[in-house]
Amino acid sequence: MKPIRYSQKQTGFTVIELLVCIAIIMVLAGIVFAALAPVREKGRQAVCTSNLKQIGQAIAIYRADWGGKDPDDGISRYWELGLPLSPKAPYLDKQGRIRTVWLLGTPEIWRCPNFLPFSPKVSAYAGYGYAVWDERLLPHLPSFSRLVAERGEDYPLVFDQNHNSHDASSPRLVIVLRLGGHVQARRLNWNVPSSAY
Repeated sequence: MKPIRYSQKQTGFTVIELLVCIAIIMVLAGIVFAALAPVREKGRQAVCTSNLKQIGQAIAIYRADWGGKDPDDGISRYWELGLPLSPKAPYLDKQGRIRTVWLLGTPEIWRCPNFLPFSPKVSAYAGYGYAVWDERLLPHLPSFSRLVAERGEDYPLVFDQNHNSHDASSPRLVIVLRLGGHVQARRLNWNVPSSAY
C-alpha cells in the first residue's frame, strides 16, 4: 500500500509579490506627497502671515509704550516712531553674563518655517527681515527717514521672502508687515529692493 500524500498549499506571499506590493505603495505615496506639497506650502505661508500679524501687534504695543508718533505727523526717525533698532536687545544679568531680552514678541514668532539656517548658531529672527536702521551708523544704506517719510504707514517694516523657488524667471512671493500694522502677500520681481515692497 502506498502512503497517502497530503499536498501543502502555500499560504504566504512570495518575495516577488511582497516587492511588487511595496513598490506600488511607494509609487502611491510619492503621488500623494507630490500632490500635497502645494498645500503644505500654503500652510507655511499662513503660519508666516499669522506670525507677522502677531509681530505687528507687538510693535503697536511697543510703540504705544515708548510714545511712538505717526509718520503722517512729519516724524520719520526710528526713535521718534517708537521703534527699536532690533527685535531683541542684550543686557547684563546679576552675574555679569550677557543675556537677550526680546522686545517684540518671542523668538518663535520671528522664525519662518521655511527658513533653514546654515548653522544652529544663526540668529533666531534671521528668517524675517526687520527694516529699521540708524542712518548715522549705516550711511551706505538709503536714508531710513526719507523712506518712511515717502511711504508713511505703508513702509515695509518686517518682511518674509522664504517662500520661493530659486528660479529667477518667476516672481517671488514676499509677505510684508507694513508700519501701519497690516500684512500683505505680494509677488514681485527678484530685482526689487526690500524698501520697495
